[in-house]
Amino acid sequence: MQEKVIQNIYLYILDMHVDRPWVFSKQFIEMYSEADYQYKFWSYIFESFLGRKQDIFLRWGDTISGSYDASFVMEAPDNMGSLVMKIGKAFVTDFAKAKNNSEASFFIKFLWPIINIMFIDCAKKNAVYSVMDGHEKQEKKRPDFMLGIEDRKRELYYFYIELKRPDCDSKYQKEDDFCKLMKQMKTSVDRQIKLKMANPISFGLLCEGFNCSMYQMSLVNDGIYLPVMVKHFSLVENESNLMNIPLIVEALSIVKDELPKLEKRYKGKRKEKTKESEYVKPSYQTEFNK
Repeated sequence: MQEKVIQNIYLYILDMHVDRPWVFSKQFIEMYSEADYQYKFWSYIFESFLGRKQDIFLRWGDTISGSYDASFVMEAPDNMGSLVMKIGKAFVTDFAKAKNNSEASFFIKFLWPIINIMFIDCAKKNAVYSVMDGHEKQEKKRPDFMLGIEDRKRELYYFYIELKRPDCDSKYQKEDDFCKLMKQMKTSVDRQIKLKMANPISFGLLCEGFNCSMYQMSLVNDGIYLPVMVKHFSLVENESNLMNIPLIVEALSIVKDELPKLEKRYKGKRKEKTKESEYVKPSYQTEFNK
């Protein structure tokens, strides 16, 4: 246990050197106060190493007499920081182990806490999402998760997730998850074009085990769909990966910020009758050779 704690501390420091190298620059160090050292470096190390011992009680406060306030609660300075803290607490307090024998259990354990906090908890009434089980995916070729807006009985999705649990290969499926994700994103772009919405755009997240790539698709010319990988990150597998959360939040914030824009473009769509856009091109069909 002690060796594991020391390893986590080393990983924490290494992650800081890689993710925030400016924290260790001479310019920043000259400006640090005692509290800066406390929160940036020593709090994690002491709480990880000594906070596990029942006979040791750690208290954090200033060295100036009378300045300590027991009611002090550290709050995130902005919305992104607040999301990072909420997601971090969700993973830290989840002690249940998930078996990796199904995509559903992997999704619920490692991805749903992020999706729930980022998109579902703060969603408006017109937001709609869908989580697919294995039977639905097999029959309807639908993604593991999709998010969009709903107007009366019309649903418009713009964000899709395709998930593959670790060390799992689907040798007998007609299309791999990347191909399926691209088709789903294309379907969203086509849908927006048919609804006469300006600047159609869609997003997709491909999770291959704990490694995730986020894509954005737009229509740049007649029948030319352009998918671009905008972010790459790793999910939180254990406590040593908690430093991945800011990058995860930064990536998914792009999708989150697009939701009100999608609603605005939907409400502002053209009403006049026009023939179907020539920009829309059909997707190819993949079949096994018998």
